[in-house]
Amino acid sequence: MTVIDGKGKTLIPGLIDAHWHTNYANTPANTLIVGDMSEVTIRGFLGAEDTLMRGFTSVRDMGAILLVLRK
Repeated sequence: MTVIDGKGKTLIPGLIDAHWHTNYANTPANTLIVGDMSEVTIRGFLGAEDTLMRGFTSVRDMGAILLVLRK
């Protein structure tokens, strides 16, 4: 068993975001409009780690209508 000394720290359970837009949150607006779908996907993927590091262990991605899909 491992014991971690958390003296002076605060421990909370993982946060849940029930309304999240991974691509919108991690991609500049111009890229969403005229960019490449591959870039948008990669930015969303990399942003997921940042979301985890902010304490969110669960998110419900609401999806997005990406203008780059209209190309």
